Amino acid sequence: MDYQPQPPPSSDPSPSPSDRPPGITSPETPSNNQNHEIEDIMACVTALEAALLPCLPARELQAIDRSPHPSHQSQSLFLSLDLHFTVENKKAMASCLVIDSLEVVCSFLLGLVCAIEYYYFDVERHARDFMEAAKKLQLYFMGLKRENHAPTRAESLRKEISVMEEELKTKEELIKKHSRLIQESQKLVKEQIEKHRVELEKLHSYIHMRTTWGGLALQWHVLCHDASYLRIHVMPRLFTADIAAFYETYYTNKGVKIIKGTVASGFTAHPNGEVNEVQLKDGRSLEADIVIVGVGAKPLTALFKGQVEEDKGGIKTDAFFKTSVPDVYAVGDVATFPLKMYGDMRRVEHVDHSRKSAEQAVKAIKAAEGGGAVEEYDYLPFFYSRSFDLSWQFYGDNVGDSVLFGDSNPSNPKPRFGAYWVQDGKVVGAFMEGGSGDENKALAKVAKARPAAESLDDLTKQGISFAAKI
Repeated sequence: MDYQPQPPPSSDPSPSPSDRPPGITSPETPSNNQNHEIEDIMACVTALEAALLPCLPARELQAIDRSPHPSHQSQSLFLSLDLHFTVENKKAMASCLVIDSLEVVCSFLLGLVCAIEYYYFDVERHARDFMEAAKKLQLYFMGLKRENHAPTRAESLRKEISVMEEELKTKEELIKKHSRLIQESQKLVKEQIEKHRVELEKLHSYIHMRTTWGGLALQWHVLCHDASYLRIHVMPRLFTADIAAFYETYYTNKGVKIIKGTVASGFTAHPNGEVNEVQLKDGRSLEADIVIVGVGAKPLTALFKGQVEEDKGGIKTDAFFKTSVPDVYAVGDVATFPLKMYGDMRRVEHVDHSRKSAEQAVKAIKAAEGGGAVEEYDYLPFFYSRSFDLSWQFYGDNVGDSVLFGDSNPSNPKPRFGAYWVQDGKVVGAFMEGGSGDENKALAKVAKARPAAESLDDLTKQGISFAAKI
């Protein structure tokens, strides 16, 4: 066979489109046809290798390097086979060693076979060389195949977008779930607000009175229940006549009728058991749809009669609310305790004292268990009440002379006035209607400090400013 040498390769490893045979594409943009060509070439090389293996002796087979090496993988492969050709033939064959397509490889193989037949070289040695070159060729095309299978930039972006879309979908579902929870919570809050609003509207239709009024509410009537109060103003144990006059007039202006000089003696009812009338001791009767009874209370001490020491209608205790019986304590309205600031024993009926006395007793018990001690109970008497738009607070003791200051006109929409009680030249009690938080705190300081008062007239002129100076 005649071997026709091919033109030498150009310096550019990638032939131009005009030089490339029809149907052959550039390695940078592999087509499906080229992928098939690569696979065909690899199959051809493998078949040739298998055919030549029997030609080699065992010692030569062991010397062949059949392991892949990264240096063998390049996009342009130049195979140098030392076939002991003439210089002219080597130069002629060099142009065939840059493999770009199946046609070029086939031409190369055909020319090689022709050269072998023409020159009669050592078949075994050159078969081994050929197998090594075939192995390199196979590794090259395997590298091209891996490059063809690598994802493109567009494919990578599409994959990233798909992952982000999945994350966005998960977050949207989580947002919807939280939105439902928020809506349910808002609905529940609205229901609770509406429920409490209805309850407040119901309560607003009644007169708010504390048990300290010592009266009985009958529709819009208030009756004194104690014979000693029949001809006296309301709340005589705390209010002065001037203070009581304000509240009596204020309630009257609101439609409440206060009846003095008699007490309730009984009730009549409808057949269904609902109240119908209130019978008064003077023979009169008052129609009523509802009756609120506020007659005060007495401490229940009969259970402990003869077992603990009593004083002033209550169970006598020390400053830590310990009774005369070891490990027995009494707190709240039932306890008669030493009122330190006044130096005498008293029983106080108020929720503020009930809470604070219980706290003092617990502290004393815990301290005794741990071998410690607590300070003595030093309580400042405190009372308050709220009704209609009114709100008053009282601190200290209501003994001695009293002075009234401020605006006590019950016709004013926001009355604001107060009073001081003076005993032995010292202010011992303070009262304020419509006072602010700071003003009420100032009154508490006055009652606790018991400052000297120059004169009652001076207190009347200074009013709340006197307390603010303390």
